[in-house]
Amino acid sequence: MMTVLLQQRVIIFVLKIYNRDMELSAVSLQLSVYSYQFTVISKKTWALLTQKSKNCLLFTENCIHQRRTSLWLELRSGFTFVELLVVITIIALLSAIGLANYRTVSQKTRDSKRKSDLEQIRAALEMYRSDQGQYPTITDLPASFLTSCTGTLTSGAKTYMDPIPCDPKNTGSYQYTYTPGAVPPLSYQLETTMEVDTSGGTCGSGLSYCVKQP
Repeated sequence: MMTVLLQQRVIIFVLKIYNRDMELSAVSLQLSVYSYQFTVISKKTWALLTQKSKNCLLFTENCIHQRRTSLWLELRSGFTFVELLVVITIIALLSAIGLANYRTVSQKTRDSKRKSDLEQIRAALEMYRSDQGQYPTITDLPASFLTSCTGTLTSGAKTYMDPIPCDPKNTGSYQYTYTPGAVPPLSYQLETTMEVDTSGGTCGSGLSYCVKQP
């Protein structure tokens, strides 16, 4: 039993010595790397010093000051004008591409909302006809019921839509319009202008998008 314990302790002692040697080797290797890096830096510094001091070979106070100044400026130098110009150009190009993509995504988002709004208005108009037997005439609706963003579609005490949505831009040609058929109107057309979508709806094709009765 004593022999086994003694063997275990000897093995542990040997392993500790081996681990310590490995740690010392690692430290020695790291010091060697640092020494090599310092040597490289020193060589570069000396090269800069001698390069900037070709015209000042005397060890006078002015020459020493000139060497120090030249070395400091060389070590502190940053980007050149050409490098800065290249970086600024790349940033400008990336910004332009990102802005164009953002604009296209925004336009598609607004076009999708226009389609959704017109479908909701059409659903309300169909409920109106189901109850009233016809679609509303121009006189049945406020003049700005599609442009005020707060308009309502009502008949008597019954409300079919409140509020009626308006175009995301709601200016110029970007406005919803409602055109009923002859009195009593049994047909109608909802229309707006898209920004990038050219499917046209029932208008055919192009940026004008129409929705009619089913």
